[in-house]
Amino acid sequence: MTRFPAQRAARPNRLAVLDIETLAPPAPDDTFPPWPTHDPIVASILTATLERYGQWRFELESVSFLDDGAAAIERTSHLIEGRKLVTYNGRGFDCPVLALAAMKHQHFDLAGISQAWQSHRFTGGHYDLADTVSGFGGAGGASLERLCTELGIPVKIDTHGSDVAELMAKRQFQDIQ
Repeated sequence: MTRFPAQRAARPNRLAVLDIETLAPPAPDDTFPPWPTHDPIVASILTATLERYGQWRFELESVSFLDDGAAAIERTSHLIEGRKLVTYNGRGFDCPVLALAAMKHQHFDLAGISQAWQSHRFTGGHYDLADTVSGFGGAGGASLERLCTELGIPVKIDTHGSDVAELMAKRQFQDIQ
């Protein structure tokens, strides 16, 4: 009889946490517009790399899509490539918006964007926390703000994703970032 040793879960040593802010034309019924109508304005990526001796190195970069969308999608893809991706509803919003933006700029071969968009739910390449906390839809959705509040985790209170259009009109790009 062959014995197979118990496999330990691989410890990810390269992570990328992704969040994007977008603009979309207002929906006629005041609902949230469907993702294909959104254009990315900024992508913020927190990278975490486990260095020697167990030390983590963190870097935060916000990539602006305002001046050069093609360069921004390339940079975003580069920052998430080869890392375990962590998002909140990234599978349902952030990743498809970025994939569509890449296609609009004729980029069909960006490894990071492809990996994020095509990663299967249960393979561990993309951890979508909205999927996880809802039991993959079994418990219904909850906003990240609500979850953080209930867990005592501080959240931003001065701006919201729904404020992006107004902030853009006022040229308050720093507040969007």
